[in-house]
Amino acid sequence: MSQGRVAGKVALVTGAASGIGRATALLLAQEGAAVVCADRNAEGTTQTARTIQEHGGRALAMILDVTSEDDWETTVTRTVAVFGTLDILVNSAGIAFAAPVPETSLADWRRV
Repeated sequence: MSQGRVAGKVALVTGAASGIGRATALLLAQEGAAVVCADRNAEGTTQTARTIQEHGGRALAMILDVTSEDDWETTVTRTVAVFGTLDILVNSAGIAFAAPVPETSLADWRRV
């Protein structure tokens, strides 16, 4: 991994198992950050962390449901225990649902 703009920083990326979150985690690692890959998808987030490590980067995979305060506490505590700090947070986790806005429930909006 190169020593770019975020060299020496520690980044936590939610939604790191796939899509934009995965791409962001890989780019941050390429730019020199240690990356905590966090997602509900254990297999995907582990693969993202493994890819970073295989390319010489530092990464940690964490299972994180962004709606769970306990998961956040565990993830941040583990991040600081492993890397000593947390400098960058990228909230890329999200869900998709298709419904007309007037028919979207409050529960669905809260999940977003």
